[in-house]
Amino acid sequence: QAEDGIRDLVRSRGLGDVYKRQVYETEVLASIAEAEPVTRSPVLGWLTQRLNVTPVALPVAAAMARPRLNKLSEHVAEELTGLADGLGVSFDEAWLTQCVPAFQPAADSVGLGGTLVAAIGDRAGADDLLVGCNMDYASTATPVLTELAPTVGLRFVQIGHEGLLGTFCGMNETGLVVCVSRSGPPDESPFGPLPVDDLLSGEFPPADTPEGPPVSLVVRGILQETAILDRALALLQALPGLKGYHVLVAAPPGESGSRSRAVVLELRQKTEVRLPANGFLLGADPDASSIGASAQTRYERMKELLGDERIIASQEIQEALLDKHTGDSEPARILNPATRCSVVFEPVKRTMHVAFPDTTGAPGRFTTISLTSSAKEGADG
Repeated sequence: QAEDGIRDLVRSRGLGDVYKRQVYETEVLASIAEAEPVTRSPVLGWLTQRLNVTPVALPVAAAMARPRLNKLSEHVAEELTGLADGLGVSFDEAWLTQCVPAFQPAADSVGLGGTLVAAIGDRAGADDLLVGCNMDYASTATPVLTELAPTVGLRFVQIGHEGLLGTFCGMNETGLVVCVSRSGPPDESPFGPLPVDDLLSGEFPPADTPEGPPVSLVVRGILQETAILDRALALLQALPGLKGYHVLVAAPPGESGSRSRAVVLELRQKTEVRLPANGFLLGADPDASSIGASAQTRYERMKELLGDERIIASQEIQEALLDKHTGDSEPARILNPATRCSVVFEPVKRTMHVAFPDTTGAPGRFTTISLTSSAKEGADG
């Protein structure tokens, strides 16, 4: 970790790129169909600790995680195959490492908090579209910024954390931006905790076990495979296992001359679609009863800082994301002890500004990353 909080940009072509469709069918799908057991391996201790279960319950946990493979991106599945091969473990074990947040209470899960905001059209001035995101989580896992240039699909930059293939915010080479937060009151995850007695008795798998991948892998698949905002929205709404999340999706003008767009999906029993009002969009409505008190305070403060009808500059969003209003309790501040990363996306320019806290926990400086310049560097070798 650098003194200013910025770590070296990790660039990758993706572990799964070397795995062709035939490998995906014979190794991934076959192992799923055969109910491959979890064995003793290097990740066994890590899984039992993170899931708070004994090793005997891990095969049951793996079986509970299988419904989440439904609608998993083929490219992500190939990446997981490569991860399992590299670690020398079963596909089930690699899959469980990615599902850990889904088994934890929402209050403890990674990447569930944060503050999202967008300015669009005249409100964003010459930038036309700006998206800001603070990624908050209680876990001590180190945030990781990765640029991926897969041989199949779109190049993209994502921010996740160590050990996680997926992401909670990112932008691809077309300028499509996806950011995720969870603003509701803390509750149990869709899976719930994993007490051994409950796992080894009663109905199995539970009738309410959700289907569909964890949100981080859904976002990663969208960034690699999707250039169209409406397609991204449809993919998000088609997965019932994502209920409880707020997702901000934004895209610059397309080749057809369409305008920039920004949309927030509030994924609940009935999905709510929220659009910008006068060119301004918050990740959650501070007046809504469906969000927690801390989130309400953060979004009220963001509205106070940026909600006036005027042109909003990228620098202003950076400053707002680092706001620590002293009148609020720590969890209710935009920048709080759980903030692991602050990002401002400039989709038209294919540019993002990223800041990580430094070694003392103070805000680090923003560093600029350009997908356009990355492409040039790659072409130049």
